[in-house]
Amino acid sequence: MFSILKRNRYFTGRILTGADFELEQQYFINRMKLHNRYLHGYGVVSGLQVTLSNAVPPEVIVSPGYAIDAEGNDVLVSIPQRVPLPAAGRAVTLCIRWAQRETGRIPVPGAPTGDLDLVEASRLEEYAILAYERELPSVRPMDSPEEGSGVGNGPGIALARLVRQGGVWKIDPGFQIRQLSL
Repeated sequence: MFSILKRNRYFTGRILTGADFELEQQYFINRMKLHNRYLHGYGVVSGLQVTLSNAVPPEVIVSPGYAIDAEGNDVLVSIPQRVPLPAAGRAVTLCIRWAQRETGRIPVPGAPTGDLDLVEASRLEEYAILAYERELPSVRPMDSPEEGSGVGNGPGIALARLVRQGGVWKIDPGFQIRQLSL
């Protein structure tokens, strides 16, 4: 059911490598994911309200907020996000997903390959992806916190259902989001 969590054991004289520091971070990330998934569940914790703008053309606006996805990732939106309305369809679900990307590329001095132009990402940036789905996302919490891909392909959280009536998109007021209370 759970994968084995491993952490570093420190002692005087131990030489640390990049892999040791990555293991240290992964240990705490996986512990937090397990905590989130099994103690709190998944869904919207606060904010993330969906409204339609009065702009031309109209857009969907998602307010700042916080959610936990089914993998246990913290999904944070710190500023309002604008999403164009779908070009086609009669009904769609707006979903939010956690993702991460590499940033801050810097040179790698003394690279083993001898390549003086070798660069590596120095940071991982977490962010939220907003996307329309034709159907509600199927959510099956992962058995292991390492199973997520990190690129936003994990299970999404439905924020709103949009329906087209008379050629105009509207937010379905009867749609219920999965709400968490911590």
